Amino acid sequence: MRKHDKANAESKRRSRGPLFASCASAALIAALAGPVPLAAQTFDAPRVPGMMVENRPHMRAPGLMVENVPHAPPPTLIAENIPHVPRGGLIVENIPHAPPATLIAENIPHVPGAGLIVENQPQSRSGLTNIAPQPQAVIAPPGEAGINVQAFAQYDDAQVDYRPGAARDTVELLAGEAIIDWTTFTPGAAGTEITFLGEGATLRFTSGLGDYTVLNRILTPDFDSVVRIDGTVTSDVQFGELIGGNVWFYSAGGIAVGPAGSFDVGGLVLTTNEIDTTGGLYGPNGEIRFRGNADSGAVEIMP
Repeated sequence: MRKHDKANAESKRRSRGPLFASCASAALIAALAGPVPLAAQTFDAPRVPGMMVENRPHMRAPGLMVENVPHAPPPTLIAENIPHVPRGGLIVENIPHAPPATLIAENIPHVPGAGLIVENQPQSRSGLTNIAPQPQAVIAPPGEAGINVQAFAQYDDAQVDYRPGAARDTVELLAGEAIIDWTTFTPGAAGTEITFLGEGATLRFTSGLGDYTVLNRILTPDFDSVVRIDGTVTSDVQFGELIGGNVWFYSAGGIAVGPAGSFDVGGLVLTTNEIDTTGGLYGPNGEIRFRGNADSGAVEIMP
């Protein structure tokens, strides 16, 4: 019995020898082969085509470049402090100037693309245009401004010498016939009366000639309003020695003479009908050539 047990033990020892040798050989081969390559390792991170991996220095698969870049904008895109950079087009949030095409941007330090106009940029850069303020057109007044007369006067210097003054405005007639075009300071409006000569103001016509006729055409801009005469109108000849001269007033919107208004003239015409001045103030027979209907306007003299 002891001899049989000894034989069995010897048989078991011999059967274990090749197994132990095989395991040792496998361990030695694994040690010489080195670490298992990356492709054989398993990670929990999902693998999406085109996905960019951040802050993972151990994932170095072929063709994959990993850098510590928090945002990777598309090519040619400059993105600063933009919280969202979605795919398929840029959406910019919380930025005061959201640029569509042909944007006008102010105080932006970046050089924009072609077609962008930038203001307040002291630097001279190609492709940028500094917008300079355009000068405003200066509109000349329509004639010489009166002082007593509330209007601008236009006339022929060969016929008239107009001298506005604090005490009175003086019109000196240098020719036997003259025309003065007056434009009131105040524009006309429906239902309003525009002052031409205010209360206490004086308009004097004078001449060194023995007689004259002067046509005063009064225009109220924007609308033909009634003009008011509340001051004093005088006319004289031979520089004040005699009352004389013919003074005509025309206004398409009407003429109103207030209670304080007065005329001390040689001859007076107040009309809302335009007067034909072709060839002079008078017609061939010395008549005044009125145009339009006889009842086209109103002349009112208030008591």
